[in-house]
Amino acid sequence: MLLASAILLAPLPQAEPEQSAEIAWQQMIASFEQAEALEARIVMKVFLKTENSEPEQMVQESTISFSAAKPAAGQVQMRTRIASLENDKWVWHESWNGLIGDGKLIHLFDGLERNAFTAGKDWASVESYLPNFEPLKAWAGTAPVTPENMSWADDLERGNWRGISFDRLSYRHVYWLDKNSKLRLQEMIPIGIAAPNMPRVLTDFAWLKLKVTAESASYAAKLPANYKLVDAPFTPSSRPEELLEVGATAPDIGFRDLDGKTVRLADFRGRTVLLNFWFLNNSECQQQMPELAKLQTELETTDKKVVILCINRGDQAAAIRKYWKKNNFSMQVLLQSGDSAALAFRVSNYPANFLIDPEGKITYSNSGWNDAGIRSRL
Repeated sequence: MLLASAILLAPLPQAEPEQSAEIAWQQMIASFEQAEALEARIVMKVFLKTENSEPEQMVQESTISFSAAKPAAGQVQMRTRIASLENDKWVWHESWNGLIGDGKLIHLFDGLERNAFTAGKDWASVESYLPNFEPLKAWAGTAPVTPENMSWADDLERGNWRGISFDRLSYRHVYWLDKNSKLRLQEMIPIGIAAPNMPRVLTDFAWLKLKVTAESASYAAKLPANYKLVDAPFTPSSRPEELLEVGATAPDIGFRDLDGKTVRLADFRGRTVLLNFWFLNNSECQQQMPELAKLQTELETTDKKVVILCINRGDQAAAIRKYWKKNNFSMQVLLQSGDSAALAFRVSNYPANFLIDPEGKITYSNSGWNDAGIRSRL
């Protein structure tokens, strides 16, 4: 990985006691937007309460390394291990993937399979592959969502840290700043009636440098010579999927529709729900969409009380609208908060599908698209 020589660092906001959380948030986002280069080491851990773990079991750990400059240079490497319960024992499975920018194009790579494909021309165009944090979206050049009703949270045990806190859908988000106003941690804490079945996420910004000036060419990196460049998007390899099991109660996740309206799974009680997890830059997700649309059309002409909900990961509402309009799709699209729904349903590979009965129980789950399997259970 190529690193630039040390230059001026962009200061993170000074969170004075009398300063509002809203102002501190705006200053933090601005510091990321103004940075030309980002160097960081981020560790994300996901904890889940299960019948076999007290009080919590760590089920995912990701180490994310950044050394990147705008518009299209550098590397983002993501090494992840995910736990699955096999024969009453927790077994860990590893994956290694990321993004490499040569200054003109950015490639998604799978370090285990040694595959890569051209994902975009700048960091903004590959946003869906970056960790789903608002400050990172701001750095990449896409518009982050501005939270509502922000407030300060205090943690004296962490040495007088202060947290920018807000509730969004099924989670309380807290961005912790240390006494020097540097971003140190981000927490996603489940709230509401579904909280006992939801994962808790702790993200440690172990090392973070924002550079207001940088020589982009010095960050440029090339794919290793032994990597195969493929033509179509792919889902980087990871563990065998262990989706939330059939018979479990579906977590009452909150979403937002493309107009920003809050929607909850509980709103659909009394109907059968086909829950589809997808994102735009994935060939399998795109291949399944015509089949989903065909099924939607058939359902509209019958008396079956079935609704299809397409749960998107990380894409901008405008891009989804354009794709929907181009293909004349009519399925309802919902946006999750970060990866909250994917974590709750234990989705790591896309696409993934769940059938939920009118009482809220999962009756079917599958990675990929299985038209016959889904239809046989409707």
